[in-house]
Amino acid sequence: MQIFLKEVKEFIRDPAALFMCLIFPILMVLILGSFLQQLDISDHKIEDIKLHYTIENSDTLNSGAFEMFLSQADIFEAEKSADIESSRQLVQTGEITALVTLNGSDIELYCGDNGVSNRALSSVFNSYQQMSAIYKSILQTDPAALADIDLTDYDSSETFVQREGLGVTRSMMDYYAVTILVMMLFFSASGSSDAVNEEKKRHTLFRMLITPKRRIHIFIGTILGRLPEYIGIILSTMIFSVIICGARYCSDILGNLMLILMYFLVSAALISVGYLIGLLINVPGPSVFVPLCWTMLFFSGTFAKPVVIEGFSSYLPPYIIQEASFKLTLFNDYSGVLSVTLGSFVIFAVCMSASALIFSKKNFLK
Repeated sequence: MQIFLKEVKEFIRDPAALFMCLIFPILMVLILGSFLQQLDISDHKIEDIKLHYTIENSDTLNSGAFEMFLSQADIFEAEKSADIESSRQLVQTGEITALVTLNGSDIELYCGDNGVSNRALSSVFNSYQQMSAIYKSILQTDPAALADIDLTDYDSSETFVQREGLGVTRSMMDYYAVTILVMMLFFSASGSSDAVNEEKKRHTLFRMLITPKRRIHIFIGTILGRLPEYIGIILSTMIFSVIICGARYCSDILGNLMLILMYFLVSAALISVGYLIGLLINVPGPSVFVPLCWTMLFFSGTFAKPVVIEGFSSYLPPYIIQEASFKLTLFNDYSGVLSVTLGSFVIFAVCMSASALIFSKKNFLK
């Protein structure tokens, strides 16, 4: 208990630690959050889309349905290509948006440099292929089911998909409120990787080791003494994100308490991992821990969503934590938060046990 109180007092008396815990998260929310919110616009205006199309190796059914779809779609203006190479040149010069080729039942897109239009076209034609596959499947299994369907009787003003809100109006600040907090937790944990060296520099480690207290008690007190710092980071970031920037986390108290518990156990796991790294290596812990954290955060979309790499980013801890947070805040889905909370507790227990074993046997006089 005395060692725990010593750590807490040292934290309170350290202006730099108080700044990083209470002031820096607020500045991050104010400056970085507001700046990124202005840059990341969720809606884009799609300019007029002009297409050329060709049909190769397709039967009458496929080609007829495809041409009917192109003629009725109001998102673009389609014209049959007289020459494929000429159409490709027009795409490169920007005179048309894309060249679409129906090859059998597959659709191939040759697009220009307009990323927004390209994504819109990709979504439209992917949807068409999926719908076409459904009709073909029905045609093969139960043709009579299609007898009463008139594909030409379509009112474009009628919507068949009813949009339901999420209960609150969401903004990009809701995204950055989570990612900024995750970033703060990972970078703040770098201090724990250098905790032993800091105690050596202040000569407090040796004074604690010569006391009658067992080493395991010294170790536990040192670790637990760092946790209040992370409680301050979590609460200050969440509170000021809501008050100053209007960010929204969960709609109920239980959800917000679960978020806080998850972030707290994530912090505990990060502290234990950092401390273990500091005990295992002979170089300053932050020289290993900080680049590792930065790389994981970078490829988890914490700094910018487009950086996420399919099949890689989803396995990174920051990505998993962020995804669990969004599932709870947006869809009231507790599964991700419960998994991260349990996983963080397991990591904390394993790393604490390993660190305690190493700390109890290591010769710090070398």
